[in-house]
Amino acid sequence: MKIGCNFITIYGNELIKNPKSIKNEVKKEINDGSITIFNNHKKAVDNYYKIFLTIPNYSYIIYKLKIIGFYMYEMKTIIGTSQIDKDGLLKTSSIFDIMQDCSFFQLESENELTNYFNENNVSMFLISRQVDIYKLPKYSEKIITRTYVYECNEVYGYRNTVIYDENNIELVVCYAIGGFVNLTNSNLVRIPKSIIDGVKFDKKIEMNYLPRKIKFDNKNLKEIDRFKVKKYFIDDNNHVNNARYIDMVIDYVEDYYKRIRIEYRVPAKLGDTIIVNKEIIEDKIIIKLCSENNITYAIVEFSYNL
Repeated sequence: MKIGCNFITIYGNELIKNPKSIKNEVKKEINDGSITIFNNHKKAVDNYYKIFLTIPNYSYIIYKLKIIGFYMYEMKTIIGTSQIDKDGLLKTSSIFDIMQDCSFFQLESENELTNYFNENNVSMFLISRQVDIYKLPKYSEKIITRTYVYECNEVYGYRNTVIYDENNIELVVCYAIGGFVNLTNSNLVRIPKSIIDGVKFDKKIEMNYLPRKIKFDNKNLKEIDRFKVKKYFIDDNNHVNNARYIDMVIDYVEDYYKRIRIEYRVPAKLGDTIIVNKEIIEDKIIIKLCSENNITYAIVEFSYNL
């Protein structure tokens, strides 16, 4: 059995590759003959947590774990004051930030795909995301975020991202769809099959997978606000970051929702006018963000029941 790992420490910018002590400790936890691959994987992960907690001065550590066909990225985080809301719970925008960061680190670990992106001016843009919230962690609690791709074709990629507590209990589960995009013209492009064949997959998690497209009736939408896109919302692609759409809409819904679905359409840019339209359908709230010319930037659905 081969075990490989990379540790990337965010604070300190230090890379530690395959430390012997860690590798040996993980090997002790794995028994080829008596437990399943999944349990092997889980035991190894648990043991990693124990070990990297002993590394001084690092409260935010990311690593890649590869065990018999399991490919994922994991982040261990301690919830800080900048990530919580008025109730001391992890903010929705912080959930999206954490998931987004973990996903991009995983994507960058696919060397062949990353090289193709760089050579062909291509990237992956988020098309939709569904986030189901079981329980929100509190300030100072330790969480683990795991992400991996479960399916990919020449145009779209599909991934799961899950936030766990320190006892590996699911807190938040997510599935997201991304599309390969030409950065010059923002059009979807097809990636060569030879590149896709090199992408590593994991098993799709169990959750209620709702359709990518959010259903609503434009006739029932009512404009409730409008504002300009500020610099705070812009990322290094020079458009509104995916997670910032949550910041845009959060004031227009009641708290304690259980599910969020976002359908991303056209990226908004600095200075654009955002018109906020709202519709209430039973236990759901629909928010449509569009331009003055009725170009849709994003559609967000908040559900209060799973």
